Amino acid sequence: MGESNDGTQFWTQPGPAKAYYDRVCQLPPLRDVLIAKLRDTWGNPDSPGLELFPEVSREEITLRGLDGNDVPITRFTPPNCGTGVWVYLHGGAWISPISGKHLAWAKRMAALTGWTVLALDYRLGPEDPFPAALHDVIGVVQHCQKNASGPVVVGGDSAGGNLGPAAALYAADHDLQAPDAVLALCPAINMAYEEVPGFVEAAWEHPIQDITLFGFGRACYVPRMEDWRHPYVSPIYGDLSQLPPVLVVTGEQDAMYEDNRIFVERARAAGAEVEDHVYAGMPHSFFMQDELIPEASAQANADIATFLARL
Repeated sequence: MGESNDGTQFWTQPGPAKAYYDRVCQLPPLRDVLIAKLRDTWGNPDSPGLELFPEVSREEITLRGLDGNDVPITRFTPPNCGTGVWVYLHGGAWISPISGKHLAWAKRMAALTGWTVLALDYRLGPEDPFPAALHDVIGVVQHCQKNASGPVVVGGDSAGGNLGPAAALYAADHDLQAPDAVLALCPAINMAYEEVPGFVEAAWEHPIQDITLFGFGRACYVPRMEDWRHPYVSPIYGDLSQLPPVLVVTGEQDAMYEDNRIFVERARAAGAEVEDHVYAGMPHSFFMQDELIPEASAQANADIATFLARL
């Protein structure tokens, strides 16, 4: 790609093309412009929700990923917490860092559940494409399993709802200890989404989940088409019988609603234990929007807390 027959990049070779690229490449690459804009918008570190639940302590720590790299983590510990640990994985299309909104929700859930919540700032595409983020998750889960005295669950919202099941499938394939449960909350569970008519229809010109945005995030995280159906990329194509208990949360107005329905059906058919909650009229990751849709978000958060309490 981008190379001549002798292996050199064509824009470095003398000639008219080099003069053209020398001029054009003075501009920042469009990909980097889009990434910076998205991260600035989605990765806002501020959120008024971070001021809530002052009884929950916050600590910035670092743990090791599977590749030996440092994974930044925000640990939320409620007072009189139990032994459970939730490795929380934020959304953001695998390209945006954890935001204040995500951290505020993680803090809220620590207060509501009584669990310690570890909010990972895992590596992102395009700088670190698949499987970097997954390796960060697996390394942190292994650390927690070695050091926690209670259950360890993994998962989160959207892209995080993808990484949780992927980590469980990876553990099964590599004879690692399985997480005690997986949380798939409005999960982006299928990279081959064009094959799902309901997704294409719902995401076309969607104000938040536009299909072109999905394509951009996918290209940054998993640039090669042959990887799109890999079970660690699209868990919907994996051996779902290997999953531990799974909680699936879905909003009816989520563009990924149909994908989520297919995932639940396949997991149950494979023999996995699946607790499934569908919320009428709700959009993607609605459970974080307590200031906009307080009743529905409170119900979903209570359902998550009830699921964890049974582990």
